[in-house]
Amino acid sequence: MNPSNSIGAQPQNRQYYGPTLADVFEFTAEDLAANRTGTVTDHQRGQLKVDGKNYRKTMVLAIGAIFIFAILTIMFLPRGEPVRQMIATQPALAAAVLGIIAVGYLVFLAVTFIGTSSAGKGNIKVTVVNGSFKLVGRPVTSLDGKVYQRIKIGRLNSYVTDAQASALVPGSTYRAYLKGNGQTAKILSIETA
Repeated sequence: MNPSNSIGAQPQNRQYYGPTLADVFEFTAEDLAANRTGTVTDHQRGQLKVDGKNYRKTMVLAIGAIFIFAILTIMFLPRGEPVRQMIATQPALAAAVLGIIAVGYLVFLAVTFIGTSSAGKGNIKVTVVNGSFKLVGRPVTSLDGKVYQRIKIGRLNSYVTDAQASALVPGSTYRAYLKGNGQTAKILSIETA
């Protein structure tokens, strides 16, 4: 067993019990030590940058798909007839509405790009949550095909991958080191408390 990947696991034989918390949450002993002092490592900064890029790509594709679907519905399906009639009879109003929608989309893209481009940069605050672990609700599948599970650790409600949720024992107490807050908080490292 790699000593740097045994952090956060109870003394177990991996042959029988599977991967450690460090394995499934992808952190090292150095990451955990830094998180305990309220800082992040360069390795974690790199992961946060990649996560930001992936989020940005997913959001642009999702919102773009919604706009394409709306345009195709308006142009070719019977449901779009009232909108087509409005465009034909009131082109100035239609142009204004479409302009507002386009500006809204561009603002959304700008906010998404600005928000995620700073991921992994600057002074990253690490917060700590202690508490009992429990699963909340059923797993959900995201747009990128990954399966996520909503969990609760102490006061934290968040989503983790199905594999990460499977590595945690319901009713056990954990200490999680986080970047961000709320359901979008990213667990940087976690250990049994």
